[in-house]
Amino acid sequence: MNPRVAPFVDLYNLNTNLVNKTLKDLSNDTAHKRVNDTGSSLHWIIGHIANSRHYVGGLFNAGTEFEKSELFNGGTPLKEPSAYPPIPEIKKTFENVSEKFMKRLEELTDDDINKKLENKLPVKDETMLAAISFFSLHESYHVGQLSYIRRQLGFDGLTG
Repeated sequence: MNPRVAPFVDLYNLNTNLVNKTLKDLSNDTAHKRVNDTGSSLHWIIGHIANSRHYVGGLFNAGTEFEKSELFNGGTPLKEPSAYPPIPEIKKTFENVSEKFMKRLEELTDDDINKKLENKLPVKDETMLAAISFFSLHESYHVGQLSYIRRQLGFDGLTG
């Protein structure tokens, strides 16, 4: 594994474990609850994390697939719960996307991670490594939201 990518592999693995902890025994009804009936639900955030991995995986040809990714784009207004795939489908999508994403991430070479991106990110560096770094931060932010929402809904947090 490329040593420049290794710390991000660790972060993505940690986040995978925390998302899976959130998904354990999560019912569809609970997954769609929102704090004070506002903000994102656990369901949407998990779908958004899968969508982010799908997006980044597309940048480095991971071969990920996510048929309903458009439902989980940032800035997209939330829809009624019935518009979304049920939580078992989101879980399976997260697992499939993550498996391909992580496998390819571990195979990246210096040429891959030094490649300049066409898409702009909110960071100065325009390389694939910067995208991997930025999206690990993005994902970790959302994993924090999962823990916060779980606590607000009366469940244990994800750590500690």
